[in-house]
Order: sequence, then structure tokens, then C-alpha cells
Amino acid sequence: MAKVQANTKIESTAPPPMWKGFLQGSVGAMVGGAAAHPLDVLKVRMQIQGEGVVGARLNSFGMATQMVAKEGVTSLYDGLTASLLR
Repeated sequence: MAKVQANTKIESTAPPPMWKGFLQGSVGAMVGGAAAHPLDVLKVRMQIQGEGVVGARLNSFGMATQMVAKEGVTSLYDGLTASLLR
């Protein structure tokens, strides 16, 4: 059996380079933006639907279904590159 030492010293290490923090923050913001982008596209489409036209309006589920049926799944990610580069 191996012995486990109770008095092991933990050596402190130097803090990570600053660029790693910037990179982690940038990647995190891009992932968050990509996850929230379809909801933003739905919101904008719902805001502009039927401007000046009298009639029934779609809810968010109906709008998403219509977008995917007519334009494909990628329509939920229209304009994503501009959002990511912001």
C-alpha cells in the first residue's frame, strides 16, 4: 500500500497571463450571444410583423414555426456574424 503524506506543501504558481482572461471572456461572450441570438431574431420579427396590416399576429412559437418552415433553421441565425463581431 502507498503512504499518504498529511503534510504536503502546495507551491504557489504565478498568475495566468492577462491574454488568457481576455480570450476566455471573448469566447464566453460569443457563446452567450450565439445562444441568445435566435430569441432576438424572433423578437424583431414579431415586432415588425404586420406593420400597417390589420389581422391576427403570431406568437413566438408560431413565428418560429413559420420561419423554420419557410426559410429553414438557419433563418434563426441570420445576422449572427454581425452580433458576434460586436
